[in-house]
Amino acid sequence: MRTLFLAGLCFLSMSAAAGDMGEKVHDYFDNKLYLGANGGWGSTTWKGLVPNLDNQNIVISISTPTDVFEGGGVYGGFLGYEINPQFAIEANYLKYPSASIFFDPNSLFSFETDGRTILNTQTEAVSLMAKFMIAIPNTPIRAYSSVGGGGIHRTDELNDVWLGTPAFGVGVNVPVSKHFMMEIAGNYMAGYGESELNPVQDFIPFLYSIYFRVGLRL
Repeated sequence: MRTLFLAGLCFLSMSAAAGDMGEKVHDYFDNKLYLGANGGWGSTTWKGLVPNLDNQNIVISISTPTDVFEGGGVYGGFLGYEINPQFAIEANYLKYPSASIFFDPNSLFSFETDGRTILNTQTEAVSLMAKFMIAIPNTPIRAYSSVGGGGIHRTDELNDVWLGTPAFGVGVNVPVSKHFMMEIAGNYMAGYGESELNPVQDFIPFLYSIYFRVGLRL
């Protein structure tokens, strides 16, 4: 989190510098095609399958996890085309940190995996989104929201599956020069879960992330 804080200060400094340039940057948006890399913090939502301490008992621990360790650094990339300064189409990829899910020794998971009590699962996501941008007056800085669809990929020893899902995002775009830009962005993708004897079997985690982006306009 300290790294994110320092990166945020750097982002704000560059935003102020870009704002001071005012109308000198009218040609920042001449290059329509752009690509870049993402890095920040994100998390899956396996923790939602763990009952509160008051509700944990021998019966419920047969099917549900007892604890989850998740969340951490995310990374990925993006490719977009800016049709005009107010609208763009963008493809994104994000790799989320692995999650460790802990089970009771008498659980169904332990029974089906020869006594194991930990499941390590991997998650990645892709999306294609429409990006709607609004300029901050007298600056080249733009706030935006994005909406679209994509896929969440869960892979582990119990399941290897893709889920089609809606995706949503918000952020701030700062063009630093004609060929270089920075953003801070947040993203959410909906997962899937249902009430069943072994809910871990088919669960696809919901995804949250906040990250910094650096991009190159081509």
